[in-house]
Amino acid sequence: MQFERGNPLIYRSILEISSDKSLTTPVMIDQLLEMCRTTFSADAVGFGGIDEVDHTLYRLLSIKQSPELNFQAGITLPVVDVLCNKPIQSGELTYYENCQLSKVASHPFVNLFSIHTYLGAPIFSDGKLPRTLFFLFTDKQQQVLSGDDIALIKTIAAVIESALSREESLVWKKRRLDSLRSMQRLANIGFWEVDVQSGKVYWSDQTRFIHEVPDDFEPNLESAIDFYKEGSDRERILAAVEAGMENGTPWNIEVRLLTYSGQEKWVAALGEAEFENGQCVRLFGAFQDIHTDVINRNQLAEKKQEAEALLLARSQLIAKVSHELRTPINGISGMLQTLHAGLDKDILETKIAIALQSSQTLVRLINDVLDYSKIDSGELQLAPAPVSLARVFSDLQVLYLPLCEKQGIQLEFETHYCKQDWVDADEVRLKQIFSNVLNNALRFTFGGQIKVTITTIHSGSMIELVARVADTGKGMTREQISRIFKPFQQFDNQANAGTGLGLSIVKELCLSMQGDINVHSHPGAGSEFVISVKFPAVDTINSTPFRIADPVVLAQLRNMKVLVVEDNEINRIVMEAMLSELDLTADYAVNGLEAVKQLQQSRDYNVVFMDCEMDVMDGFQATRKIRRELGYDHKSLTIIAMTANTTSENRQACFNAGMNAFLTKPLSVDEIRDTLLLISERRFH
Repeated sequence: MQFERGNPLIYRSILEISSDKSLTTPVMIDQLLEMCRTTFSADAVGFGGIDEVDHTLYRLLSIKQSPELNFQAGITLPVVDVLCNKPIQSGELTYYENCQLSKVASHPFVNLFSIHTYLGAPIFSDGKLPRTLFFLFTDKQQQVLSGDDIALIKTIAAVIESALSREESLVWKKRRLDSLRSMQRLANIGFWEVDVQSGKVYWSDQTRFIHEVPDDFEPNLESAIDFYKEGSDRERILAAVEAGMENGTPWNIEVRLLTYSGQEKWVAALGEAEFENGQCVRLFGAFQDIHTDVINRNQLAEKKQEAEALLLARSQLIAKVSHELRTPINGISGMLQTLHAGLDKDILETKIAIALQSSQTLVRLINDVLDYSKIDSGELQLAPAPVSLARVFSDLQVLYLPLCEKQGIQLEFETHYCKQDWVDADEVRLKQIFSNVLNNALRFTFGGQIKVTITTIHSGSMIELVARVADTGKGMTREQISRIFKPFQQFDNQANAGTGLGLSIVKELCLSMQGDINVHSHPGAGSEFVISVKFPAVDTINSTPFRIADPVVLAQLRNMKVLVVEDNEINRIVMEAMLSELDLTADYAVNGLEAVKQLQQSRDYNVVFMDCEMDVMDGFQATRKIRRELGYDHKSLTIIAMTANTTSENRQACFNAGMNAFLTKPLSVDEIRDTLLLISERRFH
């Protein structure tokens, strides 16, 4: 059995080995030697002494060694030629950390076997010639023997010495008792004994210490049992004692007790029964405080459980996404494959609408997965900016009013705004919270009403927003409410199923905005979601509507010369189709190097749509060359990033390289138009 140095369990193991009546003394010594060798990483640990026939010889009686050494038990060497003669002569433990730098540097044994470190403990017992327990190290130790290590070796030597003693003299009894007390104290092990006939109970000092009883406390069998925690712990120890007294079954169990001072503590209780003429006359055993070990073990088990839960969540995410992706992809693929089946305008428009709706579902699913991944890794960051809360909810009302009317649902907004309306908030994430909650209400409400009540409270430098979204839908059970904000939860049928991530993302977004979300619901009685978030108040900002219809801006948009840099052929075709919707044409390059060459040959381009990840030369390298080597500044040429990487780090990398704007794939005509209009707006107004 191998232990780390300083592990108190080694004393428990020594106790078990030395107390095992089934072991002969040589076997017991062999087990102790092997335990010492592995614990101290010694090249050899041996036991020997003066030969009983020839007192000029030293006989090696037992040895445990590494494969590199080849000492044979039973060999003899002249006493003067062995280092073990030193502890025998002095009667004291002898320790040479570096033999080459000590007074035994010229000793023949040191040079013959290349010994670096030696330790020998003398063993004297009545009726026996002097013996030694020795340790050999051929290399320098990484960790020198400490005072605790030497105390342990002395204890082991004392145990061997006691085992060799043939007579039960008071001297040897005391030495054995001192060794056992030392082990009890260092390993926190106590002993106990019960005289069944008289009912008298004996506790060792360490057992009393573990129970934290006062000095005058006298235990009995009933009071000893009462220390065990009431319930399963007490029932287990009672069952173990009864089994021991009835049929001699020993026990070794871990249970909790309440000490005299009321402290809960984990202990290892070991015991067995002694019989005379078939009757149990005595119970005895050991008792160890293992509270720290159990707590550490339980914490490791909790960490393991957390890790397994994390792996399970990853597996669920992969399986869920794999399943959910198939539905919108099937819608897109199926409708596109059947477009050629007929040229009826209404049928074509219906198929195209289904394909477009499926693509939007696919994008929402991907966004949910990306948001969940950011939240799970702690990388979700808000991008606050001044925003009007009244405008946010006005936009939401305009967006959801036709959706509700289509389903025969009455949508009502009731607002109670404080005088201060502008806050520093992430508008996109704020709308995401309420869009998810409203989508959820739409999904589970069939007719009836959805009411949104908005209240803002100005307190100091902060504005608290409290919103209630109540519907008259199917409601939820108590069990469903307990899982509603956990990922991968769906309570409806397949036709209405979402990703199962939306409300878990909403929960995290609310928490990141110094708020929370809760729900009240009953089956058949609808649901009410209560959302609270807080934002810093900011001064009112005068905002003018975007001048889309400005003739100068629109003329500039039509006259723009555009270069699209994209290595994927399908993406180039899609981009060409989208630009044609805006009456724009473009030139194309398949990598950054081609783009640099085209911009070098012609300086007529106004806008470059730049893909970021490309072979030969990526978008970052190309943008830096365009800015630094070709001399295009931000006014003469606008570079717009096109990327599927939505992280804030990637966005910042685009701006650092010299790009002006950032579009995420998949692109939309509206996003391209708004970005180009914004460029023209800034340039001409």
